[in-house]
Amino acid sequence: MESEKQKYTRRSGTDRVMAKTEELTRLIRATDSFQRYQKDLELLKSQEDLYSRLNEFRRKSLYLDEQNERYYEISNVMYEEYKDTLTEPVVREFLASQARINKLLRQVFDRIAADMEIDVSYMES
Repeated sequence: MESEKQKYTRRSGTDRVMAKTEELTRLIRATDSFQRYQKDLELLKSQEDLYSRLNEFRRKSLYLDEQNERYYEISNVMYEEYKDTLTEPVVREFLASQARINKLLRQVFDRIAADMEIDVSYMES
């Protein structure tokens, strides 16, 4: 049975981690990458039809399985179907911004996982 002191220590440890997580979130939100992402997202959202079309493409892309033997064929067909959307400058800028912020988040996670020696080898191909 866990003592009250152990429960408190566990909770307070979690509270400290959450406080540091909030601090990290504020730091990330203050980066140029995140600021650019927000700006590009806002600009894209102001063009509702374009934003809707891009989201349609993104949803379909989520379900595309890289292990599917027809992956590249299907990817090419999807690209051709959405080429008009994907080549729009506002979409290209947004996707580049999104890639930068995703890279930053991946680097943060990788650093945490490496420092904690968490086995994430299953995620490697």
